[in-house]
Amino acid sequence: MAISQTITALPTAPTTADPASFRARGDAFLTALNTFDDELNTVISQINSTETNINSKEASATASAVSASTSQAICTSTANFQGTWTNQTTVLGQSWYYNGVLYRVLIAGNTSPIASPSNWVAIIQPSGKNYIINGGFDYWNYATSQTMSGYGSDDRWYNFNFGSTKTHSQVASTDTERALFSASKFSRTVVTSVVGATNRVDKFQRIENVTKLAGKTVTISFWAKANSTKNIAINLWQEFGTGGSNSATITGLGKQLVSLTSAWQKKTITVSIPSIIGKTLGTDGVHTTCTTLQFWFDAGSSYSDAVGLGQQSGTFDIAEVKLEEGSVATPWTPYEGEFGGEIQACQRYYEAIVPKIINYRFATSGNANGVTTFPCLVFNTIKRIPPTSVLFSTPSTFKVEPTYGSVQVLTNISVNSVNVNGCTFNCTVGSTIASLNHTLQAADTTAWISFSSEL
Repeated sequence: MAISQTITALPTAPTTADPASFRARGDAFLTALNTFDDELNTVISQINSTETNINSKEASATASAVSASTSQAICTSTANFQGTWTNQTTVLGQSWYYNGVLYRVLIAGNTSPIASPSNWVAIIQPSGKNYIINGGFDYWNYATSQTMSGYGSDDRWYNFNFGSTKTHSQVASTDTERALFSASKFSRTVVTSVVGATNRVDKFQRIENVTKLAGKTVTISFWAKANSTKNIAINLWQEFGTGGSNSATITGLGKQLVSLTSAWQKKTITVSIPSIIGKTLGTDGVHTTCTTLQFWFDAGSSYSDAVGLGQQSGTFDIAEVKLEEGSVATPWTPYEGEFGGEIQACQRYYEAIVPKIINYRFATSGNANGVTTFPCLVFNTIKRIPPTSVLFSTPSTFKVEPTYGSVQVLTNISVNSVNVNGCTFNCTVGSTIASLNHTLQAADTTAWISFSSEL
């Protein structure tokens, strides 16, 4: 704030040396002091405001200088970027990726940032949005392992096999592994290959809404290893939904082999995704269109997208998968940048509930073999679409407990109605219950209900 207030000059002060004008000058001087007081207070207020403004601008300037310094360091490092450091001899001013972090060389040498930290400086990088949900493999609400083909273990990941067999499971990271990447768990697929042109084992995730990434350059990064030196293959698809005259799926985008060893390595792949101008989306809406990221472990000769991977048995581990916009891999982050958002994102597609108490209003159907009640359950998260699959444990794992009267185990349970917000059930018990208020509860620890709105 500028200081705009001016101070009016005071008149000549009275003096005993001039007794004739003393009274007139005294009156004028005292009157002027009132104006002087008001003007001086205004100036002081403006000075205080200016000081606050100066302090604020100083802090902002300091922050901008830090940001500019960081940006300059990133730009300088990018200009001298050499790739991923393994054991190369470095030169002052070069920049290298190591364990997923961008470093600049301060002192030339041939030792890593871990072995010789004083030789390197880490460059601060803003982290890009991760379009992969559960890329850190933290959530396994289906189960912690599966052998069947389909969704069945790690949330949002479809674990496919045909002909060849696999066991897919959750593995806890060791202290040594957590020194490389931050994930507490990772995905393991143990493949038993069976010869056949159409036989395969792969895993993929569909990223909802094909328009999100159309026409963009994306970078895929992940940690991986195998039980011995082997290849895997990776590629992207674009799917345009169903209904109407939708365009055919485009497969094999950015397809390439990725070499693995028995030691963890961070892999980075950049792919240009085509525009969808001229493509026709299905009439069922964008929520059934997607861009899909696929990892191949075993592939018969029929699959050109696997770029000659071939058939192989083995153990394949993957951790911290990220797909982001741009041509540079930034540090891994969960979907939406924090784990709370990722839990909700997982539940938008699949929610498994171990019911303890489900409250509902009681009604009777009047059938001769028992009484049907209609409990209502509200989902923790609004679903992508009304669930297409609702599964239960056996009816005997649930019970009805009235306000008064005896507890009764269910003889049957089925879906009455379902939408994106919740579900009502048909629950049958063996005899009439007098009380009009009840709760549906788990009869034992094996009770569960699951809702799937997966792509």
